[in-house]
Amino acid sequence: GDARFFGAVESEEPPDVAVARLAAQLARMESVTVLTRAEAWGLAGTTVRAHQVEMEDGRAAGRALTIRAKRVVLATGAIERLPVFPGNRLPGIGGAIAAFHLADRYGVWPGKRTIFNTPHNFGYRLALLANDAGLQVERITDTRVNPQSRFVDFCKASGIAMTFGLAPKAAVPAKSGGGGLSVRFAVAIEGVRQDSAAMRVDRFIAAGGWQPELSLWLMGGGRCGWNPRAAWLEAQGCVDGVVLAGSASGYRNCSACMQSGRSAIGALLGRPTAPIADRQIDAVYESPDGPTPVAMAGEPVRARSYLDAGFDMVARPTHRRRGPAAVFTAQPQPLGLEDIVAAVQAGDLPANEAGVVAAERCLGPGMIADSGWRVPPAPAGTAVIATPPAYLAGRFGPKPRLAIVGAGDARHFEPGCLIFLTSDRTDPARAIGVIVGSAPGGRSGGLALIGAASGGVGAKVYVRDSSGPVQAALLERLKAGQPAS
Repeated sequence: GDARFFGAVESEEPPDVAVARLAAQLARMESVTVLTRAEAWGLAGTTVRAHQVEMEDGRAAGRALTIRAKRVVLATGAIERLPVFPGNRLPGIGGAIAAFHLADRYGVWPGKRTIFNTPHNFGYRLALLANDAGLQVERITDTRVNPQSRFVDFCKASGIAMTFGLAPKAAVPAKSGGGGLSVRFAVAIEGVRQDSAAMRVDRFIAAGGWQPELSLWLMGGGRCGWNPRAAWLEAQGCVDGVVLAGSASGYRNCSACMQSGRSAIGALLGRPTAPIADRQIDAVYESPDGPTPVAMAGEPVRARSYLDAGFDMVARPTHRRRGPAAVFTAQPQPLGLEDIVAAVQAGDLPANEAGVVAAERCLGPGMIADSGWRVPPAPAGTAVIATPPAYLAGRFGPKPRLAIVGAGDARHFEPGCLIFLTSDRTDPARAIGVIVGSAPGGRSGGLALIGAASGGVGAKVYVRDSSGPVQAALLERLKAGQPAS
């Protein structure tokens, strides 16, 4: 993961050593199957869906995996957020963790002149590593006014120019010859409205704060809510047979993340667990992280302000619309967790609604075929239809029902796909239902929670997934607790 980017806290075991030690222990365990070059991207109950890339005759080939388990530990880590300002996804702009991995794993550092902006001390650590490698670090700017850190001191001793109290305001392609970027900063002090001179660079590393990666947790039926102290969405509630560990559950240092792994296993097996000490360096020596920078709205720059660095490309609205969560009503597509968090921080989404919006929209609809590689499934007939998630109570009328929805083209709908009466509707508020799970018996389509407006068995509806509206049919209405057929 990203442990090597953060390093060790005081005298704890360095992440490089810890990871090597744990990997060696796993390699000696005959009962453990390690799937490398694999990404788990779907979770239904305790069934994990993954994609793995293998080499076949010297060529990369992908295969889809469905892995059925009794228990699942989600140690999916945390995501670095993208600061929000016009032009924040232009070529040459990226986060600190992505820049670290690009250099550490592949030896690539695009451009010659680099400027850093950071709200945390780890941005200095990356700049110091780059400077020690002979790369040209033009300047480090920090959104905090007077940050204290051993990394700040090391950078001062290395002669790296630093400016405090600045946040990125806008970035545009440099107009004169030679390419690169022109980056403007604003003074990040409350009540002060002043800009710095534009700086021209080849590369702008814009570091942000963190968001626990909860996509699989939400997909599996978990809940989340806003944590105002940490300024992120954190997991809430429980999911049968599924637990979180490491940074995904909010822990910071490497030792605490490893302790949380042992605690997660204990919780799954019903064993007592010990308290976890997530030690942080005292604020006198290491200033706490600042919030992820968000520029003021209304900048006279044509470039768009994107809410995160993911594939969904959700942009900050150029004007406010009425109603809660209005930032998303005009963009009816799957969202990333970072989109939700950025919208809260920008004032475009009420914090108390963030968890509900995330549960409905951060589920990554898509398709996957079963390759047949799996732990033997449970005997047929023992599965039962689950009760709909509590957060959907009242969402689709007073008496919504569970139903099986069949797709006309035999695809499988992922949880979170909204259901509409017509193909031209996109407003989430006008949805009549939502896919909440897989259809029983391995059938195509999905298990839906749907309101009375859908009509009876055989009625036509439209399920919106990542490809757009898909015609589907209401095949069967069910009751919670009914055996799956």
